[in-house]
Amino acid sequence: MAGHDLHVLALNNESTTAKGNKELPIEIAAIRYQEVKNTTVRNPLIELLNLFTTAPRFARIFSTLEFRHAVDVAVEAVNPDEVIAESVWALGAIQRNEWHRVHLVIHDVTYQLLKSSMIGERSWIRKLFHWRDLRRCEAFETSVLQNFPGRITFLTKEDRDYYQRRFNLTPARCLLASNKLMMGKLDRHVQRSSPFLLFPGSVEFHQNFTAVKWMAEMVWPLLDERFRGLLTIAVTGRASETNRRQLEVLGMPVKWTDEIPYEQLNELYRSCVCLVSPIISGTGIKVKNLEAVTKGIPLVTTHLSARGIDSPLLYRAVDDSAEAFVAVLGACIKHELGRRP
Repeated sequence: MAGHDLHVLALNNESTTAKGNKELPIEIAAIRYQEVKNTTVRNPLIELLNLFTTAPRFARIFSTLEFRHAVDVAVEAVNPDEVIAESVWALGAIQRNEWHRVHLVIHDVTYQLLKSSMIGERSWIRKLFHWRDLRRCEAFETSVLQNFPGRITFLTKEDRDYYQRRFNLTPARCLLASNKLMMGKLDRHVQRSSPFLLFPGSVEFHQNFTAVKWMAEMVWPLLDERFRGLLTIAVTGRASETNRRQLEVLGMPVKWTDEIPYEQLNELYRSCVCLVSPIISGTGIKVKNLEAVTKGIPLVTTHLSARGIDSPLLYRAVDDSAEAFVAVLGACIKHELGRRP
């Protein structure tokens, strides 16, 4: 960022009724930030029509006239030396005659993510959407990557190697991100009288729901044996009543926070024992994990969800079993609660 002006154009494909946290971290508040919302309300008819198109669903969502017009206007007004596109889908919002100045960031393996989504999704309608995208994904990515002339940055070595092999990309074009975030460390004051673990993420996202459910069913009973009811877990982000009930009946003591302002989230970071990432499905890097170690918060992960993380604060399980996760989680909890206030 040094010496460069930045203009962030956020393409929001959520429905018009979604109310996410729009507050930017203070570290990047000075960046020119513009959000463009897709005003086409998603409904069953539109989703059904998406089944009969040749492009994957997200490719269509990001290539809407609304998004393409917003990007055209921004590029013309700012005239940037470089355009950074986050994900292959985002290229759909950029005119091909502008691709020569685009630096593409691929933050996960799309095929693997869609496959995991199809398997883990509870709704059969959504399973059908993911299956349909899965069938079209390789042809779509092949078409895009064969015509894209610029550099591509990946967040993990595994993702970079996958795309190089699958699409015969030249190594000189494929870069690896440093995964360093622009955030300062927080002063820690662990809440020892009623210690809690922190899972920052909405359980409306099926991989997060699967992760919290796995932790409640497989991890918490083993953890409770060791710590005898001392701990609770805070879960941030959206959580419907249906999902809450399904998770609460499993017996894990959850404190739901819903979506909260940035500073309140930082307070949870400061006071939690550690952040847990019990992700057992999906692909790519988990940005909340990067945020945790950047802010100085201990992070306990499954083997899968530690990809792209390099930090002395990382407690990574040797595999994705509950026993391995409890082993590193128990070690982290003992270390953190044993520290002097």
